[in-house]
Amino acid sequence: MMGRVLYTTFLCIGVIPALISAKESLSHSLNVAPDAAGLEVDPLTLSPEDRVDALLQNRDLQSADKYEFCGFSYNRGTGGGLLVNVDEGTPTLEWDEFGDFDIVWKVDKGTLTFKGEVQPEPSSKYGTFEEGEMVLEVDIKFSEPVGFDSCYCASTLAPWVSNVEKPDYTEMQKDCRYEVYNNRPAAAEDLYFCPKCENRLCNRASNGFGSSGAPKPVYRDWTFYTKVEGTLSGPGLALFRQVMIDTFPDAGLKEDIKECTLDITSLPLPQFSCNTPDNPFDGYGYGVNGKNQNCGFATWFKCKEDEDVLSFPHIADFNLEILPCRTFAPTRAPVRSPTPEPTRQPTINAFPPTPEPGCCFWFGLNEQECLDNGGELGDFDHCVDEFNGQA
Repeated sequence: MMGRVLYTTFLCIGVIPALISAKESLSHSLNVAPDAAGLEVDPLTLSPEDRVDALLQNRDLQSADKYEFCGFSYNRGTGGGLLVNVDEGTPTLEWDEFGDFDIVWKVDKGTLTFKGEVQPEPSSKYGTFEEGEMVLEVDIKFSEPVGFDSCYCASTLAPWVSNVEKPDYTEMQKDCRYEVYNNRPAAAEDLYFCPKCENRLCNRASNGFGSSGAPKPVYRDWTFYTKVEGTLSGPGLALFRQVMIDTFPDAGLKEDIKECTLDITSLPLPQFSCNTPDNPFDGYGYGVNGKNQNCGFATWFKCKEDEDVLSFPHIADFNLEILPCRTFAPTRAPVRSPTPEPTRQPTINAFPPTPEPGCCFWFGLNEQECLDNGGELGDFDHCVDEFNGQA
């Protein structure tokens, strides 16, 4: 099997009639690749195999001891944002990537860094904003990684683990909570609060990949970060804080802070995984992002500025998928003018928009086009079975 991305490519260019919107979006999503002589090549003229090769090679996913990716909302527009405000786990406002949300994984140094911007999805409660008007700036470094053998919830000291390779994922998901962790036995004193299995994804990974698929346990290759440094800031912070205050009106949250310094105290450790980091199109995270089986990252967090008044577990989540960036080199979101432009240019002339969810996400089909052709909403790595093996 050549990989899910090739099936997606075949579906989009070999089965569905040429669509102007798809072509425009594709040209912008992949950019224009330079050929060996330095000339520009329209990616639509490339074969599926060459197109994927061009994307991966020109993007320089791996160089020396580091990988460079971008983070994406796993199901935008339905509460599945890259970042979400939450109320006891229920999304209250979704934030999606604005421009390339750069992620750099320095393997030898043990760091994972996020640098980018997110903007709010339209909300019935908070309204709709001009593109780029209310961005939240993200600048975070995760470091001091540990493996699953440093996690209490994965150890035989936890009551749901009698066999390290075959834990009871259902009990783990239900009982790996802070109050349980905080009362762990003395022998587990040096173990961390991790891993975090959600939405029965660990069960599904364990049962759905066959004997040669998912690791045993499924989080065997996940990386957990014990240290977090960084902030959320920018013009969107006021809205981010307002959502927090509306959600927890009696908590005494401060209204005038200038940034949110990430704090993971008493929360599960941030977790990251991709079994094929050199080609995350073909990769799996086996539930690491808490939302699906794709390469990804997840963490819950609070703002350190609220540590003296916070009386609830957490206020926001990062749950994201990791893929190559749409551009061949990392880019920042467009520079915002201090005054609004009198007219907005058509999307095709603006920064490439984030495509709608669907199996042809990467190659430019919008949500309805994807669904009309049998795609799976919000799980863009998978195309319908009848196309498997035909690329």
